[in-house]
Amino acid sequence: MSTQLFYHLFGIKGYRVIGHRVDSGRRIVKLRPNGRLLCCSACKCPQVVHSGRVVRLLHSVPVGLRATMLEVTVPRLECRNCGLTRQLAFAFADPRASYTKAFARYVVTLARHMSLSALARLLSVGWDLIKSIVKRHLQQHYGRPRLRHVRWIAIDEINLGRRFGFSTIVLDLDSGAVIYVGEGRSAAALDPFWRRLRASRAKIEAVAMDMGAAYRSAVRRHLPNAVCVVDRFHIVKLLNDRIAQLLRGEVKRAHGPHWKILQGTRWLLTKRHDNLDEEAGEVERLQQALRINQPLMTAYYLKEYLELFWKQETKEQAAKFFDAWIKIALASGVGQLINFARSIRRFRQEMLNWYDYPISTGPLESANGRIRFIQRRACGYRDREFFTLCIYAMHDRVYA
Repeated sequence: MSTQLFYHLFGIKGYRVIGHRVDSGRRIVKLRPNGRLLCCSACKCPQVVHSGRVVRLLHSVPVGLRATMLEVTVPRLECRNCGLTRQLAFAFADPRASYTKAFARYVVTLARHMSLSALARLLSVGWDLIKSIVKRHLQQHYGRPRLRHVRWIAIDEINLGRRFGFSTIVLDLDSGAVIYVGEGRSAAALDPFWRRLRASRAKIEAVAMDMGAAYRSAVRRHLPNAVCVVDRFHIVKLLNDRIAQLLRGEVKRAHGPHWKILQGTRWLLTKRHDNLDEEAGEVERLQQALRINQPLMTAYYLKEYLELFWKQETKEQAAKFFDAWIKIALASGVGQLINFARSIRRFRQEMLNWYDYPISTGPLESANGRIRFIQRRACGYRDREFFTLCIYAMHDRVYA
């Protein structure tokens, strides 16, 4: 391989090719620096004396489908000006790395579209080397998410499996980026986030969360001026769970044809009426189940009626609607509805805050789905720090 061809392929200046060979399926190109590059790495003085040499073997970008390595002869130089003896520094690789900077960029680019194992097989290198390159890149660009301009956030938990358990996720609702991943789902899991938030001097205006007491108390303690908004999704989910419990009890008490009609109607009861498939007979089957069971009919229509809470024109009208709905639910005589009404009555103000800040944890639920996707795509992660970095980079690109 000529020096001119080498320059056009790899873009490395100041080195000449003194030979190349193929060893174990890899092409190895031998390089030697030109004389004009010889200077002190500390003071850049050209008055140096040779004091030995070191041969470094560096992974480089492949040529075609064949892995390529650079065998670089690195002279040790003694400087007459500063008296130090150091190896000659070169710009195309880091001093302690076993690969060139071009190889690292190549790996990072392909890692956006391939799993690390597949990339390691393609480049004929170890999986750990690929992971270390990607992890270093993620640490440099995503290791410390910026919090200065964060205004609205959402907090929720996610179960990352047996290896990592539950984690606390904080999402910036403006950018859609995950800005914090904490271990566990207690209030203590957010302590590092509060410290970083104070250091950044960010002014959080509103926080969307579920009805969990741990996150709620932590937000009130560390963000006393922020408005808490109880998420609509969790309210509806809690009501659907109550209706499912009510259905199980009614099915156990039913006999004969009533049992057959009620059996398997859970998804019809928890589904929004607008989403029912009339052609598949879902509307008719639901109406039949409601006709034969008064408690289920009451619970279903109150569930549909609650949807109007988030469609009122003003916050004052929403407050009146909420109080009226609570009275109807408490007077319904259905135990599951009464328990639900008592539960959400404690969050009256947090639900009404939605009219001041119409935010929810919906984007965070979507982010949780993407987190599980990259976890399945990589067949799991062993390094929690690396997995956390992949989550931080998720809003930009998906790393496997």
